[in-house]
Parts: sequence; structure tokens; C-alpha cells
Amino acid sequence: MAYMTEFSFQKLISEVDVKVEITKELFLKEIYPNGQLYDILNDVERKYLFKYAMLLKDEEAFVTKYYKYVPEEPDTEQLVFNEGGKIKYHKDSECEMLQKDFKDFYIPEEIRKLGPNAVNEFRNWFKQNGFKEKLEHEMISIGKINREFNNKYVPKYRLKPLDENSGILVVQKANTSKVVIEESFDVLSFRETLEDLLKKFSNHFIVYEAQKVAKHSYLIKLSKSDIQKKLEEILPKTSISDKNLDKIILDLKFANAILSQITNLLKGYIKWTHHFEDKNFDIVTLDNFGLACCKACSMHKV
Repeated sequence: MAYMTEFSFQKLISEVDVKVEITKELFLKEIYPNGQLYDILNDVERKYLFKYAMLLKDEEAFVTKYYKYVPEEPDTEQLVFNEGGKIKYHKDSECEMLQKDFKDFYIPEEIRKLGPNAVNEFRNWFKQNGFKEKLEHEMISIGKINREFNNKYVPKYRLKPLDENSGILVVQKANTSKVVIEESFDVLSFRETLEDLLKKFSNHFIVYEAQKVAKHSYLIKLSKSDIQKKLEEILPKTSISDKNLDKIILDLKFANAILSQITNLLKGYIKWTHHFEDKNFDIVTLDNFGLACCKACSMHKV
């Protein structure tokens, strides 16, 4: 059997595709029996929750019905330790890589512009100096790492020095410890919170056009001009002034906040429903998905 971190599990959910339409009937059966939820979520959110539920319910059956090979992640050359490759799982429940949070570090844009050789040089320099371990054990500060960068790379490549207090190098990944759920899931609190969020959503988005726009809350990540272009596609018969656009952007922020809370609530409910605190994954199934065992687990027998 195998174990997965939250980070790897989330990546797997994002990469795996499903070959089925998430109908309201399927949503109510496999995710949560509430029709309003189905109506306010968009296709991407429904599909995400469906994959989340079905992989936890029975990953072998999921492979049979919805299988699609997960391609290796390309190396974006943006991070020191994440060099792409296959998503990892763990055979050992006590593997240190399974138990701790994952911290990575950005490679400065100026270094990336110099090409792959400079990127590899920076990665090796960072690792050989043990900056990650020293930072985790509070043996070095971010300021000290920035000074070391400036001493080495500013004169060598004539780069702009990093500010000593800049946190530009550090990126803290989401908690990657083994995916677990609280011992006691408060179903009553879950339902009350969910109903409260649904009420806030329905009270805010009353007319059809507003509800239609709210389903595209992801637009909030785009620029104002790109939001306007997308809205013209969503509401082709509606003229949108600058004043109306500003209000719509506020509505998108509101919708995004509510829907994010709802999605997280449903994920917790799904974990509880499928007893994920005891969940072990089938190794053959994960291999079929294109995943690989982590190096630390592979080095010793389990």
C-alpha cells in the first residue's frame, strides 16, 4: 500500500481528467445531496470535487472508468528543488518526506533569463550551501541568504542586488504532510456553515445575470481589461460601463471567497465520508497513473 501527501494528491487531482459529464444526478449521488451547490458551482469546480471524491472512494474503480495517464511535470526552472518529473507517493508511512511540510525557493528571474546552465548552477550552489536545512533549523536568515546571493551573483553576472529584507526567494508550499482528517468531524457544524454560505451567496446574487457571472469567479485572477473581454463573451447583450465593471469585480471577489470556502468544506466532508484518515492507496494503481515512489522510500525496504 502507499501514502500520498496533500500536495501530491492535489497535483494528481489537477492532472487526472475524467471522461464523463458531471450531471446534477451524479453530483448529488457522489459529492453532496444539495441541488443549489450544483447550480452555483461551475463545470471545473464540479469536476474537481468529483475527482476528489471518486479517487478517495475507490481509486481502482476510478482508473477503470475515468483513467487518463498523468504526464510528467515539466521543469519550469522556477524553483530550486522542484525540477518536474513524476508526482510522488510513499510506501513508508514514517517517511520523513511524508511527514514534514515542503518548502521550496524561487530562482530569481535574472538567473532564469541567463539560461539552463545558470539555473543549474544556482540550484547546485543553493543545495551545496544547505540553505534550506539551515533556514529550517533557524541557523541562517533570509537576509543572510540574500547577502550570499549578492556576493556571488551580482558581480559575476552584473545583476541587480536583492534587498536584504526581501522574501523573493522563499515560497512556502501548502502543507504536504500525509492527508488526514480530524478525528471528530462535526457534521452539524459543517451543515450549518454550508447553509450559511449558501444563504449569503443567494442573497447577494439574486438576478440571473449576476448568478451567471458569479460562476466565473476565477476571472478575479485576470487583469481588469481581460475581465472586461471575458464578460463581453458571457453577457454579449449587456453593455458594461467602467462603473459597472468595478462593481462586477467586487462581486467576483465576493463569489470567489464564498465558493472557495464551500469547496474546502466539501473536501473536508468528502475526506470524512470516505474515512481518509485510514486511507492507503494501491501502488499498482498509482503506478498506472504515472506516479513514482519517492527516492527516500525506495532506498529502504518497507
